[in-house]
Amino acid sequence: MTPLSARGLRFWWRSFMENCQSKASPDIRQRLQGLPFHTLRHTALTHLARKMDIEDLAIFAGHDSINTTSQYYHAEASRLKKMAADHHI
Repeated sequence: MTPLSARGLRFWWRSFMENCQSKASPDIRQRLQGLPFHTLRHTALTHLARKMDIEDLAIFAGHDSINTTSQYYHAEASRLKKMAADHHI
């Protein structure tokens, strides 16, 4: 197997979404129409943020700045609040 180029990945995404739309109910079909590939990337990086350090996630995502990567850590705020409360901080 050879890795997909960015263009190839986007082509795969469009084909995949068209296939999903053809099998979905009308209300779901409407929601899937025009769903950008970046949505999948954002979802994946948000889930990985629960398991990875910010430095590792930045490298994985190909970000030049940790500030760019920090947007994926919004889901961690409640976990950090709980951890601070558990340690009376």
